[in-house]
Amino acid sequence: MIENKTTNELIIKQNELLKSQLKTFKLLNVFVVVIMCFVILVVVSFNMIIMPKISIVLDDTMEITATISELDIDSIASDITTLIETSNNTMLQAVDKLDSMDVESLNKAIEDLQIVVGPIAKLFD
Repeated sequence: MIENKTTNELIIKQNELLKSQLKTFKLLNVFVVVIMCFVILVVVSFNMIIMPKISIVLDDTMEITATISELDIDSIASDITTLIETSNNTMLQAVDKLDSMDVESLNKAIEDLQIVVGPIAKLFD
């Protein structure tokens, strides 16, 4: 009889543990379902919000790439070289004209003008 009572107590205890495990398992299942719903929501949001933006960026990138591939780099480089050469020649001509000026004669003419205009300026003071 004692063995039977101990066995019954063990069976009751085991049943209680099984019920507890069942509750824990059900709670775990609910938690997994919630996480899966969250993952699905994130994936759907990604596809609805971010993918169109990525698509627009890729389209713009393709358009820019096509435009760049249509450029004639050799012609642009040639035009830049011609511009540099023309600017260089113009600068050299300007320097030559400045070098050819007689600065001493110009200074002498300014001094002579100051001598002549000086007394006239004093009349108006």
